[in-house]
Amino acid sequence: MKQSASKSSSVIEIARGLGMAVSADPGAFLLGYCRRLIDRWTKDYGPRTLHELLQTAAVKIGLIIVEIHEDSDLAEVTERYVNAGEGGFARVRSELDKRTFALAIRLRRSRKGCTHVAVIDCRGAKYARRWFSIWHEIVHLMLNPQLELDFRRTTEESKDPVEAMIDKIAGEFAFYPPMYDSPALSAGTISLRDLETHRERLSPEASRESSYATLVSRMQRPALFVVARLALKATEERALHTHKPGDALPIPKLRVIRTAASPTAKPAGLFIPHKYRVPASSIIYRLFEGEVESANPTCSEIENLEEWEDSTGRRLPDLPILVEAMRNGQHVVFALITRAARN
Repeated sequence: MKQSASKSSSVIEIARGLGMAVSADPGAFLLGYCRRLIDRWTKDYGPRTLHELLQTAAVKIGLIIVEIHEDSDLAEVTERYVNAGEGGFARVRSELDKRTFALAIRLRRSRKGCTHVAVIDCRGAKYARRWFSIWHEIVHLMLNPQLELDFRRTTEESKDPVEAMIDKIAGEFAFYPPMYDSPALSAGTISLRDLETHRERLSPEASRESSYATLVSRMQRPALFVVARLALKATEERALHTHKPGDALPIPKLRVIRTAASPTAKPAGLFIPHKYRVPASSIIYRLFEGEVESANPTCSEIENLEEWEDSTGRRLPDLPILVEAMRNGQHVVFALITRAARN
């Protein structure tokens, strides 16, 4: 957790309100506080999957979760709660804009022991964040059961230190380590199919990207998960803000937009910088461009990391790698990279 968020006055105030000693680290204290609650609920109620764990946590904090998948869902939820005397829901339609992923509303009257409703926007591209959005709202109420405001929005790219802290904690419990980690993923060979099998068994509601990234980041063996799509490099993105009419616009290229590495990956040489261009020789590039025909959902090849180079001609280290790639929709490629033996 970034120190700026962990040490902010608002975060310190929440931590002290929950009993933190003056000398303690607020971020670590709040993560530990939530972890103790989750551990106790897991022991008491025995949830077998991450979905059951989420349901258990929601019941314990008195939270009703409402998902909006279609515009008609939004109209139905708004009408139902307003007719029940919950006037705050009249704002839901206007507040759930393009930047807002969730709304938390305090009920005027509790319903079956629940005091709050979390409205989760699952429409369009927001669906991929659904699992994380729900956990974000759960952690909010774990730390602040009274919710200072009757109506709160969770927006995209919030810079508020409390929101940043809650994002960090929510990411921990969305893939609760005692339940989600698997010794089988740290022994023998590993594949994208193994990651998908694990996701389907324990967290089918979570996005593939988040699930795969979490699994790889917790492995003991050297492994790197890569997400690639068309993108501009950082200097090109900055140039867009100053370009003049008539100037040629930069052309997006297939680049690495996200990586998740196991703790042993970088010491073993497995590292690809953010926004690095994918070489045309890679199976990742050829799959993206439709140059690879395969009856299987994934394809793999032995490559060398030194084939990757930046615009200045600098190359990554000489390292044989096994690259397994798959499409995730039309515009994104996932890849799992592990070390390969030299010939």
